[in-house]
Amino acid sequence: MKAIRSKLKGPVVIGTLVLGTAASALYLWIALRGTHPAGIVDRLARADVGIVAGAIALSALTIVLRAMRVSLLLGRPASDLPGSLPSIMAGYLGNLLLPMQAGELARVVVGDRFCAIRPAMMVAAMAIERTADLAMALAGLAVAVLLVPGL
Repeated sequence: MKAIRSKLKGPVVIGTLVLGTAASALYLWIALRGTHPAGIVDRLARADVGIVAGAIALSALTIVLRAMRVSLLLGRPASDLPGSLPSIMAGYLGNLLLPMQAGELARVVVGDRFCAIRPAMMVAAMAIERTADLAMALAGLAVAVLLVPGL
């Protein structure tokens, strides 16, 4: 079984990236379908390439850092991206396409089937992730309340 999983890691990562790109293209089509094409071309011509490239790079970095965080929470080396990246990407895709954060279930399924992560371990890692995310958000709110007058 491990031999099958190790052979699937590369295709799963590529498949996840292809599905994510397709979902992003679909989302863009839905978001822009009522917009006049000349307006889109005009906006794109005025876009700052540096800001767009920076946003894309920051998004990719965020995904990689989240995968590293999951690897560490699972007791694996942070460099074990093939062991956690497919589940992260499946979660993003699922949350994009499915209602009510159903991408979290996709993370558990992909982690179990393709990344050799037991479902209980993935759920525990996700619970720790969400708790840490909430703590950071509350800390940011506390800092904003302290620093912004009249908030």
